[in-house]
Amino acid sequence: VVKYTPTWSRSFMPVNQSQREHVAKMKLIPNRALLEGKKVAFCDDSISPNNTIISNIISSQSTDVDTVSGATYSSNGLINAVKNALSSKSGETSNNESENNSNEESNNNSEENSTLKDGTYIGSGNGFRGETQVKVVVKNKKISSIEITSYQDDEQFFERAKETVIANIIKNNSIDVDTVSGATFSSNGIKEAVANALNIDFTNPNSSSPSQGHHHH
Repeated sequence: VVKYTPTWSRSFMPVNQSQREHVAKMKLIPNRALLEGKKVAFCDDSISPNNTIISNIISSQSTDVDTVSGATYSSNGLINAVKNALSSKSGETSNNESENNSNEESNNNSEENSTLKDGTYIGSGNGFRGETQVKVVVKNKKISSIEITSYQDDEQFFERAKETVIANIIKNNSIDVDTVSGATFSSNGIKEAVANALNIDFTNPNSSSPSQGHHHH
């Protein structure tokens, strides 16, 4: 009731793979009337294979694990749930620990982006319905502006993601920012496009394509 979209058939039924993927994405559209302002328990009939995910997270002590073939969306949902849980737990630490973590994160971001060179860059990423293209300007080794030059996602979802994601990337000088709830695919498309432009490693949950950037003179 919360996540399933009744107008779409079971995602494994279409013969065409691209149609199966499209149906699977559509079934992830939330029922906002039921979800807004409430806490819910998430149940997935594909959760069984994700016992492998849980085992791998525990054995490696990391959420950087492979998804289970045939249950990719469920796998990513579980991985993100663990990440969110760990993030919430870390927020309960003492003020001293929080300060140390903030300083360490700031240093890491500085180290990660210290190689940025001033200039104008272009890049692309995969959103929900297709490619998102951006133009990124770097000044004084910091991301100073991000312009969306084209996109194919639905406007209402893309606009919801655009303002917040771009503002946070510029503020943090990093693509390691949260996606916008209800516009996750568009958010990831923007993040991948910026990473692609700046040659920053980024694995887009929307696709398995690695990012490779290029410099526009």
